[in-house]
Amino acid sequence: MSGQRRVAVLAGSSMGWREKLMRGIAAFSHERGKWHVYTAPEGFEDSMFFTGSYKWDGIIARVTSGRIARWVASLGVPAVSIGSFRPPGDSMPRVKVDESRLMELAARHLVDNGLRQFAYCGWFARKAEDRGPAFGKAVSAMGFPCEYYSDFTRLAAEAPWQARQRDLARWVKKLPKPIGITTWNPDVACQLVEACNLAKVDVPGQVAVIASDDDPMKTELTSPTVSAVELPAMEIGYEAAALLERLMSGGHPPEAPILVPPRGSVKVRESSGRASDDEVDVHRAARYIAENLQQAIMIGQVADSIAVSRRWLERHFRRVLGRSPHEELRLARIDAAKKLLLETDWPAARVGRQVGFVSAPHFNATFRKAAGVTPMQYRRRYRLR
Repeated sequence: MSGQRRVAVLAGSSMGWREKLMRGIAAFSHERGKWHVYTAPEGFEDSMFFTGSYKWDGIIARVTSGRIARWVASLGVPAVSIGSFRPPGDSMPRVKVDESRLMELAARHLVDNGLRQFAYCGWFARKAEDRGPAFGKAVSAMGFPCEYYSDFTRLAAEAPWQARQRDLARWVKKLPKPIGITTWNPDVACQLVEACNLAKVDVPGQVAVIASDDDPMKTELTSPTVSAVELPAMEIGYEAAALLERLMSGGHPPEAPILVPPRGSVKVRESSGRASDDEVDVHRAARYIAENLQQAIMIGQVADSIAVSRRWLERHFRRVLGRSPHEELRLARIDAAKKLLLETDWPAARVGRQVGFVSAPHFNATFRKAAGVTPMQYRRRYRLR
């Protein structure tokens, strides 16, 4: 370990977020070849990271309380905060998703589903985090009001499940209906859905729910399943690691948080299913694309699959998803290729063929334009070793 930097990562307890974040951090570490990374589940940081037994060169932390912020500061080493929580007095440099763009995606999805009343649900006060205010600003810009669970609850953020369920149920009952609610993360979304069940409030008939970030281990196992707008966790991890390396090398911290753009799509599931017939057809078309990537799909075929004209498909696809069917096909192929690059040892040419590219040069060029690196560079960067 001679010459290696010892870096502690406090990534939180969400397995989906944690895996993607660690891929990004590992990618940067592998490129530099000078890091030894330690991590621990949320709740074990004090026993592993904040004792005299370890001497760290740097810290990457998902700061969710003033206590953690003080602990990290007490170590006296360069540190980077990841995420949107900002406890009072915390001056730690941060890397996080661009909340404005993320919440615009969530708000637009709910508005397109015909909703005109909105709320935001998270455990933190508005002044302590960025996501709730960003969602309120997004719906306000569209001319609509926003309610906040943090303005209603008197419970502490660490309140037990049963108390939170009863409190959420009371809040949901008092909200105007129908209403669209965006949540801090998938955990909050699942608890909100359960509270709606307790309050006998129909999801999505009376309350449509969309989570910030997608963790299928949670969003697809609750009933109804939960829609989500995806966080760029892998990219956040990479940028956080790059910033920490600069700080450990004597660089100055940035004056403002480093913002990472969201992935740009909503994973639509049952919890926000108040869609019009046109929107349902668009999502059917997107599903047809995802299920037929290996084929040489023509946009006319996609239109035929839902019995509409190509002109209709182009117009409504852009209205509902913000991109053309052709762009959706390209993005779906690139996302599928990324998954195969990380999960298989297939050469790039085979990965390209598997997701529908007719030639290796076309695949390489398209992938590089979308991801900023070649397929093999992407594998070397983000694959956990």
